[in-house]
Amino acid sequence: QRRVMGDIALNMKKFFQGLAARFSNKQWVGVDKFGNRYYVVQDEDLLRRTVQYAEDGDAGRIPPAWDSWLRHSREEPPTPAEMEAEERRLATLAVKVAELKRKEEEMMRRDRELKTIPRSDATAQGLLRDLKGEKQPDVQGTEPAGKGSEFKPGGWTPAGPKR
Repeated sequence: QRRVMGDIALNMKKFFQGLAARFSNKQWVGVDKFGNRYYVVQDEDLLRRTVQYAEDGDAGRIPPAWDSWLRHSREEPPTPAEMEAEERRLATLAVKVAELKRKEEEMMRRDRELKTIPRSDATAQGLLRDLKGEKQPDVQGTEPAGKGSEFKPGGWTPAGPKR
């Protein structure tokens, strides 16, 4: 019975709001995808733009184009074609963001794999390069050596000028 009374009250509220809108100086302008309704109200010399929120009443769900119109940042209200174009743009942007996140995760995974190569293997590869007479990398460094009080930190030397 409570549910029925709630529905009746809601329908009565909508009825009286519609009736009041017909006899007021409120002019309907448009509606957004969330069901918010936008109006222009003429009060003497003052022109106000208002919104009647959808059933859930979440004021945070106003599309940016409508928000700009409400704040008088744009002269004309957004058109349905403009709102559809914005939806497509946002969908494309979401795909691009997902692709960038995937690439970033892949790069981080590779970086973790490279960091797991033991330093002794890297040093051995450098020694093999020396023995084979291959060109040294542009930046040369020394590996840390020793433990405890015999520890000697590694160092690096930047490459000389390129010719």
